[in-house]
Parts: sequence; structure tokens; C-alpha cells
Amino acid sequence: MRYIRTFKESAEYFNLHGDDEYEITQLVRDDNHDYQYCDGILYELSHEGNDIVVGIDEVQNTDENMFYDDQIERYIEYFSEGGGTQTFPVSASPYKECYNLEDMLYYLDEPDNFDDAYEIFQPYSGIKHDKLYGFLTNKPISFTDFIIDQETYGFQADDVLNKISSVKDLDKYYFEDNDEDRAREMDEIYSDAYVPFDKDIYNGLVAVLKYWEDNKDYTLIDFNHRYMALKEMGKKYIMVDPS
Repeated sequence: MRYIRTFKESAEYFNLHGDDEYEITQLVRDDNHDYQYCDGILYELSHEGNDIVVGIDEVQNTDENMFYDDQIERYIEYFSEGGGTQTFPVSASPYKECYNLEDMLYYLDEPDNFDDAYEIFQPYSGIKHDKLYGFLTNKPISFTDFIIDQETYGFQADDVLNKISSVKDLDKYYFEDNDEDRAREMDEIYSDAYVPFDKDIYNGLVAVLKYWEDNKDYTLIDFNHRYMALKEMGKKYIMVDPS
């Protein structure tokens, strides 16, 4: 068996069958990384610590990817015998190319996208966000109306939804009115235009933001044959590094 040291301390090319022409990459444990199992496969975690578990079908191949059956078969054999891998390097992009809350609400207001909206606001979700669900089902009130008239629904101004892409951002621009000093401060800044925090609307917007966070689009950068091997083995989840 021939080993060739690669640029990473914990990975080595090796010849699975001793004398064939195909080399694959095996994982060799070292003291410089942490390791974790995902769906029965051992992964070497990245130093950055951004590794997450996603459904294998959530990861898309790039158009440039080429696959060779012989390589895939060798990785299937390697993984079946307990072999491990580094986390899959991926690029992440927002679901449906919606980069902020304004984009998300415009998207959800389109009739063709009702299934996504219903999945977020389904009545049995256990989250109270009746008002936002009502904007979806009780026209003419709509998400578009909400976007156009943000101040009416408790935001600082009518142009902040395009600055919100996470729950942390939402908390920056939408305050819970349970702090008297903060409430007085907001009243002084925004006068009569300031509208108190609405828990129902807040919960609905959190649900939207979390849905987008959970449904990011991931595109494989490398490890094509390892990915296809795990897919053919019926693995449902893989660990990716979107850093």
C-alpha cells in the first residue's frame, strides 16, 4: 500500500487495493482536530468550528463536477469498512436568493409560493403568529402592505426590513416594550409614530427568518466522489463546512 502525504496532516492518499491505479483520500486521526460521527460516518471537524449537519439532498453539485464510477465504488468500500472523511466544503447562498426580510416577505406574498408560506405559518406549528398568517390568508391585507407601511406595525421606520437578515438584526430594529426607560427613549425619538412591540408579529417574523436559515442552498466545492459514495450508500445526512 503506497501513501503520499498531502497538505493536511490528517489526510493521506492511499491505494485501496494495493496495485490498482486509483488513489483515494483516507482520514488519519491526529491530535490537532476534533472528530464527530454523523449518520455513521466519522468526520474530522474544521479548525474554524463552522461545521453543521444538513440533509444530503440539500447539497447541490456544481456544473463542473465530474464523477468516475471507479472512484465512487472505492469510497463506498472505504466508508463501509469504517473509513472517515473531512467535513464537506460547501458554499452557502440564501434560499430563493432572498437576502433580507423584505425579500422574504415579497417572495411569500406571491401566490406561487404559498406552500412555503403555509409551511412557515401552519396552524399546528405551535407558534403564535396569527397576525402574520392573517396577512397571508385575509387579503387585501398582505405582506406587501406590511412592507410598505412598516412603522404601523412597530418598526423604527418604513425602510428597515431590507436591513434584517437574522433574528439578531430583527431584535435591533424591533423592540419588546417591557422596559420603561427604553419605551420613553423610543417615544422621544419617534414621537407618536412609535408603535409598541407586538409579540404575535415578532414570532411570525422569527419563524420566517429561521425558515430561511434552515433552508439555505449549499453547493459542493470539492469531495465529489466522497459525496456520491455516501449518497449511494443511502446516507441521509452529511456534515458540511460553509466557512
